[in-house]
Amino acid sequence: MRLLWIIGLAIPLVGCTQTDTRFDFDGDGWEDSSDCGPEDASIYPGADEDCLDDVDNDCDGLVDGYDDECQSGIQFSGELEFPDTVLGCEEILDLTLINDTDATVVVLPLVLLNDPGALVVTASSEPPWSVEPFSGLDLQISFIPSAADHHAVTIQAYTDHEDYPIVVTYAQGWGVTADSHADEFVAPPEKPVDQLWVVDSSGSMYEEQEMLASLGAALIGFFDDNWVDYHIGVVTTFDEYLNGGERFIDGNSGNPAGAYATNVTVGTGGFGDEQPLLYGTAALQPAMTNPGEYNEGFLRDEAALAVIIMTDEDDHSPADVQDYVDQLWALKDDPADVSISAIYPTANGCDGGLGAPRIAEAIAVTGGVDIAICDADWTPVYEDDPIYLTERDRFELSQLPYPGTIQVTVDQVGFVQGWTWVEADNAIVFEEAYIPQPNASVVVEYNLPGC
Repeated sequence: MRLLWIIGLAIPLVGCTQTDTRFDFDGDGWEDSSDCGPEDASIYPGADEDCLDDVDNDCDGLVDGYDDECQSGIQFSGELEFPDTVLGCEEILDLTLINDTDATVVVLPLVLLNDPGALVVTASSEPPWSVEPFSGLDLQISFIPSAADHHAVTIQAYTDHEDYPIVVTYAQGWGVTADSHADEFVAPPEKPVDQLWVVDSSGSMYEEQEMLASLGAALIGFFDDNWVDYHIGVVTTFDEYLNGGERFIDGNSGNPAGAYATNVTVGTGGFGDEQPLLYGTAALQPAMTNPGEYNEGFLRDEAALAVIIMTDEDDHSPADVQDYVDQLWALKDDPADVSISAIYPTANGCDGGLGAPRIAEAIAVTGGVDIAICDADWTPVYEDDPIYLTERDRFELSQLPYPGTIQVTVDQVGFVQGWTWVEADNAIVFEEAYIPQPNASVVVEYNLPGC
């Protein structure tokens, strides 16, 4: 029994000793005593070193980049192959300069050869760059082709490492043109404007009426130059009936400037207080403009309405100024289609008077123009009023064009000059002498940048 007990005791003791020296827990073929990772089958003497996991995979006492197996020197992460890129557009790819040595390396600015203008290099800091051992310098390379052609660039990096003084890689890509596009426009038609002059006919206004009459040629020229489809009517500050044998003047009048001069010379037989707001408004009401009425045909539904007062006194109409403004606004769908302007005694003007606050209020409310009656030039009373004008020199494009590819055709007569592309507005703007005629066909063709 003793012997058996000793033998029995000896057997497990011998077995325990053999396990400590030969047991392979992770089954990788290496006994635990020789395996630096006895619980990981991927770690054992002679295993392939994983250079990025911060582990000594091959049990040689060296981790990652410090292992000779992982050191490949200094190199770029690869060559760059850019996708086809539309001219003027930008494609960006990442590039890393890898320092796979155990020394800190200084890298000078990259040198681009062959077609350097096609690439732009950016980094998070300015060169020269210091790259720590077993790390990398992250760069971004932008490809901006300027020609529809193949672009190939050599990229060189100069370092202070004696074994790797020059590191080279390559980048290439095609510049391509984008699809073409055309915007078609119709130039605005003539703008219809009904212009009503309310002229003071009191005894002191003879010289002023003569000066007003002298505006005829300039006024008609302004309308013609700006393609205004005009009706011109004249009433006085004392009645609402259109003055003149030709009750209103339009483009069909034989001598519109002469007819205007005749109609605004209303005489000086007026009496009492001037009431331009009352009579100017009354002249435009249905009681005066309906079929069969005295002012029939002057006021058009589709036309803007510009009322111009010429007087040397303030308005003495009985109602509030806003009441007359409201009556005029009621004639149009949009209040912006109504303006009241005046040639009158402005406050602190050249006449030194106290002004005409009621007329000034009407001008301010409707966005009209005020001219001092003693000024030498009265033409701004209509030239400076935007109600007469239509923006016909500017055509906004629907897409952003690639510069240098824009071509403009007007009325199918071939490509024209006299225009500029304004990038900030993405619009074609014509010079004054080249502004298209009303209702002209304008076609703008261009390539899309595709960016």
